[in-house]
Amino acid sequence: MAVLCKVLAGAALVVFIHYISMSKNYLLAALIPLFPTFTLIALYSVGEERTTAELQKTILFGMCSMLPYIVYLIAMYFLVTRYNLMESLLYSTGCWVIVALTLVGVWSYFEKREHAFQQEHHLAQLSEKPLLEASYTVEQLANVGIDSYPSLIHEAADSSLPLGELS
Repeated sequence: MAVLCKVLAGAALVVFIHYISMSKNYLLAALIPLFPTFTLIALYSVGEERTTAELQKTILFGMCSMLPYIVYLIAMYFLVTRYNLMESLLYSTGCWVIVALTLVGVWSYFEKREHAFQQEHHLAQLSEKPLLEASYTVEQLANVGIDSYPSLIHEAADSSLPLGELS
């Protein structure tokens, strides 16, 4: 039912834009897509399914995603004087795709760097006290990528801790 409501909202927006573009207020056709209809739906969905921190990340990415849209509009502004409408739309969409893919790539790069930093920070915290004195859960060890840290594995093996204490 929720998906049907989302589809109907999108269809209503398309019909509304079509009729506005034929009116004397045709400039509103450029403003209406910026009404956060889909953003409301997306943020509601993320907010219901994810944590507040993940929702905040989604909001931040949404702010960054305005860059491809701005590039698209700038490209359209200049291309429409040199090419026909369909070619201008096609080339501008290509610009949007290039910038959007770049944004996703850069975002992913920094997400991986942040994750690696968190793993190193978590590993540093685990390394502060010997394994003999601590009872680590498998999840804690997995969070720091224990497979890639042989010294901790050897330390755990040398500590003669029963496997039950590591889980």
